[in-house]
Amino acid sequence: MPDTGITGVDVSAYEIPTAVPESDGTAEWKATGLVVVELSAADKKGLGYTYGDPSAARLVKDVLAEAIRGIHPFESSPCAHRTRCRGSRADAAASAASRSRPGSPPPQQAQSSWRAA
Repeated sequence: MPDTGITGVDVSAYEIPTAVPESDGTAEWKATGLVVVELSAADKKGLGYTYGDPSAARLVKDVLAEAIRGIHPFESSPCAHRTRCRGSRADAAASAASRSRPGSPPPQQAQSSWRAA
């Protein structure tokens, strides 16, 4: 039986400019951050994303990627356990990685002008 564990973790971060400054009453921003994670397992790839600060991509790349390599992509409990054991509280970054299940259909592409962060 071939190995079906996660073998690759590719991470990208984007800033999507807003048309006008936005605010939630406590802060104001002019762009929305997007972190995209693509996992590879066997001959399949999966795509996951989350809205958050692009710095979360560094956490996925430097900490979470090694924690989830080798785990079967549909076994989310071991992924969650390993990332928690690393002392990480990066829910947004872990969320993007956990939604990246190889063989899953990709999300709808946003109609926006993206620039790499």
